[in-house]
Amino acid sequence: MAKLAQTSLNYVFHIDKNYRKEYNRVWDKLLATSNAVDLSKTLVGVIYSDGVADGYANYVVIKDKPLTLQHIHIGDGYQLPYPYIRGLNEKDIKRHAESSRKLKAMFS
Repeated sequence: MAKLAQTSLNYVFHIDKNYRKEYNRVWDKLLATSNAVDLSKTLVGVIYSDGVADGYANYVVIKDKPLTLQHIHIGDGYQLPYPYIRGLNEKDIKRHAESSRKLKAMFS
Protein backbone atom coordinates (compact mmCIF):
# COMPACT_ATOMS: atom_id res chain seq x y z
CA MET A 1 0.00 0.00 0.00
CA ALA A 2 1.51 3.28 -1.09
CA LYS A 3 1.39 6.64 0.61
CA LEU A 4 1.33 10.03 -1.07
CA ALA A 5 3.65 12.85 -0.03
CA GLN A 6 1.81 16.00 0.98
CA THR A 7 3.73 18.24 -1.41
CA SER A 8 4.39 18.05 -5.14
CA LEU A 9 7.61 18.59 -7.06
CA ASN A 10 6.70 21.70 -9.03
CA TYR A 11 8.22 22.52 -12.38
CA VAL A 12 6.73 25.71 -13.77
CA PHE A 13 7.83 26.91 -17.17
CA HIS A 14 7.07 30.15 -18.94
CA ILE A 15 5.04 29.57 -22.07
CA ASP A 16 7.41 30.99 -24.66
CA LYS A 17 9.65 29.74 -27.45
CA ASN A 18 11.88 27.88 -24.93
CA TYR A 19 9.03 26.06 -23.17
CA ARG A 20 9.38 22.70 -24.93
CA LYS A 21 13.19 22.78 -24.71
CA GLU A 22 13.13 23.47 -20.96
CA TYR A 23 10.37 20.91 -20.34
CA ASN A 24 12.33 18.21 -22.22
CA ARG A 25 15.54 19.06 -20.35
CA VAL A 26 13.86 18.61 -16.97
CA TRP A 27 11.89 15.51 -17.98
CA ASP A 28 14.95 13.85 -19.54
CA LYS A 29 16.89 14.43 -16.32
CA LEU A 30 14.09 12.88 -14.24
CA LEU A 31 13.95 9.87 -16.57
CA ALA A 32 17.72 9.41 -16.51
CA THR A 33 17.65 9.35 -12.71
CA SER A 34 14.79 6.87 -12.76
CA ASN A 35 16.49 4.59 -15.29
CA ALA A 36 19.69 4.55 -13.24
CA VAL A 37 17.96 3.06 -10.18
CA ASP A 38 18.96 -0.53 -9.37
CA LEU A 39 15.49 -2.07 -8.96
CA SER A 40 16.85 -5.02 -7.00
CA LYS A 41 17.97 -2.68 -4.20
CA THR A 42 15.55 0.25 -4.07
CA LEU A 43 12.70 2.00 -5.82
CA VAL A 44 13.66 5.49 -4.63
CA GLY A 45 13.95 7.75 -7.67
CA VAL A 46 11.78 5.59 -9.93
CA ILE A 47 9.12 7.45 -11.91
CA TYR A 48 5.60 6.03 -12.10
CA SER A 49 3.37 7.47 -14.83
CA ASP A 50 -0.22 6.62 -15.69
CA GLY A 51 -2.50 7.97 -18.39
CA VAL A 52 -5.03 10.64 -17.46
CA ALA A 53 -7.23 12.54 -19.92
CA ASP A 54 -4.90 13.63 -22.75
CA GLY A 55 -1.66 13.24 -20.81
CA TYR A 56 -0.05 11.54 -17.84
CA ALA A 57 -0.02 11.76 -14.07
CA ASN A 58 3.61 11.49 -12.96
CA TYR A 59 5.00 10.44 -9.59
CA VAL A 60 8.42 9.64 -8.17
CA VAL A 61 9.13 7.17 -5.39
CA ILE A 62 10.71 9.07 -2.50
CA LYS A 63 10.73 6.32 0.14
CA ASP A 64 10.82 2.49 0.10
CA LYS A 65 9.40 1.76 3.55
CA PRO A 66 6.60 2.69 3.66
CA LEU A 67 6.29 3.03 -0.11
CA THR A 68 5.80 6.76 -0.65
CA LEU A 69 5.21 8.57 -3.94
CA GLN A 70 5.46 12.29 -4.63
CA HIS A 71 3.47 13.94 -7.38
CA ILE A 72 5.55 15.59 -10.11
CA HIS A 73 3.73 18.70 -11.26
CA ILE A 74 5.07 19.03 -14.79
CA GLY A 75 3.17 19.79 -17.96
CA ASP A 76 -0.55 19.67 -17.19
CA GLY A 77 0.11 18.41 -13.66
CA TYR A 78 -2.49 15.65 -13.81
CA GLN A 79 -2.95 13.59 -10.65
CA LEU A 80 -4.44 10.18 -9.93
CA PRO A 81 -7.15 9.77 -7.29
CA TYR A 82 -5.66 9.02 -3.88
CA PRO A 83 -7.39 5.62 -3.56
CA TYR A 84 -5.62 4.57 -6.76
CA ILE A 85 -2.24 5.63 -5.33
CA ARG A 86 -3.02 3.87 -2.06
CA GLY A 87 -3.69 0.65 -3.98
CA LEU A 88 -0.22 0.56 -5.56
CA ASN A 89 2.50 -1.63 -4.09
CA GLU A 90 6.22 -2.23 -4.65
CA LYS A 91 5.52 -4.99 -7.15
CA ASP A 92 3.35 -2.63 -9.27
CA ILE A 93 6.01 0.09 -9.32
CA LYS A 94 8.81 -2.36 -10.14
CA ARG A 95 6.79 -4.00 -12.93
CA HIS A 96 6.00 -0.59 -14.42
CA ALA A 97 9.68 0.47 -14.30
CA GLU A 98 10.85 -2.79 -15.89
CA SER A 99 8.24 -2.51 -18.66
CA SER A 100 9.21 1.10 -19.36
CA ARG A 101 12.87 0.15 -19.61
CA LYS A 102 12.16 -2.76 -21.97
CA LEU A 103 9.97 -0.58 -24.17
CA LYS A 104 12.65 2.10 -24.33
CA ALA A 105 15.30 -0.49 -25.25
CA MET A 106 13.06 -1.92 -27.94
CA PHE A 107 12.66 1.44 -29.67
CA SER A 108 16.18 2.77 -29.11
